[in-house]
Order: sequence, then structure tokens, then C-alpha cells
Amino acid sequence: TSRRRLGNNSTSNNNNTIVNDADPPAPPSILSGLLICLSGLVAEEKTRLHRMVEQLGGTFGRDLDTAHTTHLIAQTPRGAKYE
Repeated sequence: TSRRRLGNNSTSNNNNTIVNDADPPAPPSILSGLLICLSGLVAEEKTRLHRMVEQLGGTFGRDLDTAHTTHLIAQTPRGAKYE
């Protein structure tokens, strides 16, 4: 796609969409549609991963819902949620 400079830090692509170069990019959604559950992690790590999952478009579940949870992140391969 070619772009042409419009001035004031804006560009236009072939679709006539104006993009302001000063605007931050849209947040990534690489985890969109995923429901992630955590197990056996310390509180600080859970908080950090929870935030990261949501920033990347995923959903965080506190309880393991085997019908809907797509991924389990566990400290060790054991425990109630892992079994």
C-alpha cells in the first residue's frame, strides 16, 4: 500500500484512510478469543500476566472452566486445575 504525506504528521493510504503518525498504534489482539486461566503463581506474577493477557486481547478467568478455558498457565504440572 502506498502512502502520501499530507502534512501535520498525517498520511493517506490508497484506501483514503488518514493516519496520524502521532497516534499510538491500535493495541494488539493476538490473544483475541482465548480464555486463559492461571494456577500456582505468586500474586504479583498473576497480576502481571492478567494485565498482559487483557492488553493482548485475551480474557482472563480465575476459575478453570473446562468447557471454555483455552489455555492454562501453571507454575508446575500438577494441582487441581492441572489434573
